[in-house]
Amino acid sequence: MTLVDGIIATSVLLAPAIVLTAMGGLLHQRSGVVNIALEGLILAGALVGLVVADATGSTLGGVAAAVSVGAVLGWAYSAVITRLGGNMIIVGLGFNFLVLGAAGLFLVQTFGSRSSFRPSERLFLPALGLDFLAGVPVLGPLLARNDVIVWLTIPIVALVAFILDRTTWGLRLRAVGADPVASTNLGLNVRGLQDSAGAAAGALAALGGAHLAVGATGLFSTGMSAGRGYIALTAIYFGRTRPWVTTVACLVYVVADAVQGRLQLQLPWIPVRLVQVLPYVAVIVVLILAQLTSKRRRIA
Repeated sequence: MTLVDGIIATSVLLAPAIVLTAMGGLLHQRSGVVNIALEGLILAGALVGLVVADATGSTLGGVAAAVSVGAVLGWAYSAVITRLGGNMIIVGLGFNFLVLGAAGLFLVQTFGSRSSFRPSERLFLPALGLDFLAGVPVLGPLLARNDVIVWLTIPIVALVAFILDRTTWGLRLRAVGADPVASTNLGLNVRGLQDSAGAAAGALAALGGAHLAVGATGLFSTGMSAGRGYIALTAIYFGRTRPWVTTVACLVYVVADAVQGRLQLQLPWIPVRLVQVLPYVAVIVVLILAQLTSKRRRIA
C-alpha cells in the first residue's frame, strides 16, 4: 500500500469517531449547552460497545448498547446543568474524569487489567465495502472495505443539517439556544429540548466511541479517546455550529492524524515526537483560520 493509500484508509477508519461526536456536540450547543463531556461519552461508548460485543458475540449488539448507554449519560449530563444549575465546564470535566476512573476500576475488577481490554476473539464490524475496487488506487482504500458506521457517517451529517434547518424540533432547538427566556415565554419546553439534545449528543458520541473499539481497533484502552472530544469542540467552534463546515474541520484533524501514523510506519527515520504533533498543529491552524474569518466578518 502506497503512502497516499495508507493515509486515505486510516482517515476513513478514524473519521467516524470524531465526526459523529462533533455532530452530537453541535446539536447540544445549538440548544445553548456546551458539551464538555464528549470525551467521557466517547470512552463510555467504546467500553460498553466492546464489552457487550464480547459478551454477546454481536458487534452490532455492542454498538446498540453503546448508543443506548450514551443517550442516558448524555441526558444525565445535560440534566445536571439544566435542572440542577451545574456549571457546564466543571460538570463536563468531572464527568470525563468519572468515566475514566470508572472504566479503569471496571477493567481491574472484571479483567484484571489496569488500562486495556482485548477480547480473546477478534471483534470487528462486518465490512460492507465494494470489494471489486480493492486493487484500485485511492478508490480502493476509500470504498473497498468500510463497515456500516463508516457508510452512515456522512448521511448522519446530512440528517443533522436537515433536522436543524427543516424540522420543528430543530427550529425550536435553535430558538432555545438563541434566547431561552423568549423561548420560555413562547411556551417552549426549554429544559426538555436541551436535555433531548444532550441525549442525542451522548448517543452520537458513544456511537463514535463504539466504532473506535469494534470498528477500528478491536480493543479498549482508557486512553483511546485521545482528546477527540475536545477536538470535536474545536471543530464545532470553527464551523460555527454548521454541520458541513464542522465536518470539514474534523476531517482536517483526521487526515493530519492519519499522516502522522503512516509517516511513523513508512518513514521511521523522521523523529517520532515531531510527527506526533501534526494533528495538534492542524487544530491550531484551524483555530487561527476561524479567528481570522471572524475578524474579517466583523470588519465587513
